[in-house]
Amino acid sequence: MLFFNEMKHTPILLALVVACTRSQSPVPPTPQSAARCPAGDTERWKQIAFVETRGTVSVSGLTGQVTSIEDVRDGRTRSDFTLGQIAGGDGYDGKVHWQKDPGGEVRIADAPEAIALARTEAWLSRRGYCSDAGARYRDLGTRERYTVIEAVPEGGARVELWIDPATHLLARTVHADGQDTVTTSYDDYREAAGVRLPFKTTQDSGDPRNLVVFTLTVVEFPASIPAERFAAPGTAETATFANGAHATKVPFDLLNHHIFITVQVDGQPVRVLVDTGGVNVLTQVAVKRLGLATEGKLAGRGTGDERVDVSIARPKQLVVGDLRLTQPVFFIFDMAGFDDIEGADFDGVVGFELFHRYVVKIDYAAKQLTLSEPGALPLPASAIKVPFVLSDKMPLVDGTIDGTPARMTIDTGARNAITTTGPFVAKHDLMARYKPAFETITGWGVGGPVRSSPVRFKEVTLGGAKLRGVVGDLFTGTKGAHADPDSDANVGGAILHRYIVTFDYANRMMYLEPIPGVPEIEPYDHAGMFVRRSGDSALEVLAVTPKGPAERAGVRVGDKIMAIGGTPIARDSLPEWRRHFREDKVGTKLPLALERAGKRMNVTLVLAEQL
Repeated sequence: MLFFNEMKHTPILLALVVACTRSQSPVPPTPQSAARCPAGDTERWKQIAFVETRGTVSVSGLTGQVTSIEDVRDGRTRSDFTLGQIAGGDGYDGKVHWQKDPGGEVRIADAPEAIALARTEAWLSRRGYCSDAGARYRDLGTRERYTVIEAVPEGGARVELWIDPATHLLARTVHADGQDTVTTSYDDYREAAGVRLPFKTTQDSGDPRNLVVFTLTVVEFPASIPAERFAAPGTAETATFANGAHATKVPFDLLNHHIFITVQVDGQPVRVLVDTGGVNVLTQVAVKRLGLATEGKLAGRGTGDERVDVSIARPKQLVVGDLRLTQPVFFIFDMAGFDDIEGADFDGVVGFELFHRYVVKIDYAAKQLTLSEPGALPLPASAIKVPFVLSDKMPLVDGTIDGTPARMTIDTGARNAITTTGPFVAKHDLMARYKPAFETITGWGVGGPVRSSPVRFKEVTLGGAKLRGVVGDLFTGTKGAHADPDSDANVGGAILHRYIVTFDYANRMMYLEPIPGVPEIEPYDHAGMFVRRSGDSALEVLAVTPKGPAERAGVRVGDKIMAIGGTPIARDSLPEWRRHFREDKVGTKLPLALERAGKRMNVTLVLAEQL
């Protein structure tokens, strides 16, 4: 199950803040116009090379400052912001788009979708819409009294330009960012140096908790800006190894194909899940125990349908083995009930902030995590090398699913083998191709349960790695991380645990070393039910597979299982019970002691193949 790693849609996306600083010029109402800006304004803009602005920004109760520079001639940009107790920024140096995250990590946006968005932002900054060249246009007619033009800049992403027909000023832009539709509105136009600029900009990504409002306070038009100001800064040096070391090894527990380690936050032990693309997360319970102050009320999204409240905390220190990170940023979720779904108590997540800075080796066989400075330890020369790009913070690799090309995120925070996204299922009509026998709950994440239709793929490839008989979940929903159109599938621990996996984010390479003795084909659940922990002495049934083993035995949703085969539930952990349901032989008879509406009853579950 994917947990917390699809944080690309949390509201601290830098683009939500910095895009508000882009100044705009008037455009005429039809794409057929020879010049897209009135002649007077076009001539005045030709005399301007650079724009520098300062202003205030607010989102979800947080306030701060934004400064921005842009090169009107070629679209180079840079913005830096403070928001409450965090800071960040982004920029385009003419070749690459970079982002500086609140934790100080600076990353290059190299996924195709990110590159396309960066090219469109650069096109807007250089007022590309004032010319018929450099983009394809389509007239979309009138909406809400505005004239709407679709523009697709060369190599860029589609954007809608909404023009006020009375003033010929740009009133809003609309573009897609993953599964979000982002609407930016421009208001309070004022004249500065002979051109008109919006002094208020509002950006709406679909949730009022993430509404960003930028108010311009200072506009300047410098004659020159040094090129280095547009260049990507280095990642903040806030992490060090103790005693001059260059690497650290941390033991982990592997439960439900999830990696759990114990770290320290401000000197107190915290148990966290390790997630390749996940940001630092703490539960509200952990934050209270640690005595951390929080701020903001933002909206975040995980794998479930619903968005959830998110706040921010900044402790003094995070310690992972011999590694110390000062003033890390943590996002705070209400994760009540996740311990029961996981069957293990934990306090949060660590992920991208570590993977971005270090080479991370996950030895699933030895249950050991190694963090090392780039170049400090030799990389596995004989391993299968799988190149990747970053889809926001997630490694995205090229592969195939039964011969169909697929771009797949690599997710140590997911327990399943592989889950195809809803857009990929629809595009390739996978429901008709595989004809799954049932739909059920296949996992749980931020925002609630995930329902999919399990099937078995004949062959999945990840770069040069080939896997046979892989259990796949066909997701057909329209919300949550698995509805993201920017990837085709998500690969989780049920595949990754077959390897010693090394991630080198700096060089965009994943190394896979097969672990001897791992069964080639992963078994699928033989019980036909999804359960969670209910106190220490019972398992609660949340879903029953239609016509599956549990339903045939008479098990219903809401039942509590008190004992299995005469063994009280309390004598073993939920991950172990799940392992029995998955790995015990087909035909095994398991007497179940149930409690239903306060009454006790006994049924016999006969394990059976479902795929």
